Amino acid sequence: GRSMHRFFLPLFLLLAPLLVMSSSKMCVGNEISDEEKEWMRKIDEAVKAEGLMVENRFMLAAYAIVSKGDVAKALHRIRNWNRIVTTHRINETSEKEATQWFKVNMVDVFYSVGRDAEGMTGYGIRNGNFRPDKVVTDDDLRCFLRGLSDNLKSNTMTIEDVRRGSFFMGDMSTMAWENFNLNLQKKMVGVLQDSFPIKLKRLVFVNPPSFIWALIKIMSVFMKKKLVDRIKPIQMSDVPQLFSDTANVPAHMGGGMTLDAWEKRENQLKIYRASVAEVESGGGPRAATVAM
Repeated sequence: GRSMHRFFLPLFLLLAPLLVMSSSKMCVGNEISDEEKEWMRKIDEAVKAEGLMVENRFMLAAYAIVSKGDVAKALHRIRNWNRIVTTHRINETSEKEATQWFKVNMVDVFYSVGRDAEGMTGYGIRNGNFRPDKVVTDDDLRCFLRGLSDNLKSNTMTIEDVRRGSFFMGDMSTMAWENFNLNLQKKMVGVLQDSFPIKLKRLVFVNPPSFIWALIKIMSVFMKKKLVDRIKPIQMSDVPQLFSDTANVPAHMGGGMTLDAWEKRENQLKIYRASVAEVESGGGPRAATVAM
């Protein structure tokens, strides 16, 4: 017994620093600076004064970062998200229900894409599988918006991911006019640019159809110029150039990202939920909350 003890004690002392380093990495990405905490405090005061809702302290930090501490801009986004959540009763649909709706009504609409060369998170959509005609009832729209919000959460897994920003990649190889709906597009753009706390830094349109510029002109009516300017039409053969690691390039675009889109999203949502719990337990400003 003593000989085993003599063996394992030095081994433990040798490995202890590595174990500490490994556990500390779990917290990397959710540090909030003193400046950002002050932004949070001011925004939180304004949120409570106006009777608005923010889901949790992580989301409060995200609003603070996306707005760069501008209280008016943060409130504008929060008001809009509150209106969307309330009007469409998004909280009445669970993540599981929304996921099942997409799997039935928009089969294979999503594909996995890894981080780009700048380290940004992204999500891919096969525009040819996007079915606006399936969004008919209020329940359909509620499931659609809930699924969209879950996708955005999966791309803002940590505070650092919020800071760094995200990108959208649409595979338009088989897209037709029937895959575009003006009213639904307006709602999606409204969520992306004016309500949910996410920095959408690039919109990559892969193999865009010949009518893409007509489409962009229509979208520019309700899409801010800075977002329109971030549209990047490219050919599929050029996609790997956006990544530093071919393992992050979608498999059907010549890369090694073969993970199922839903599995990848669930993995990222687990990190998101852990980040929410970590930031929520960190003290400081505490926003009024609503469960989702």
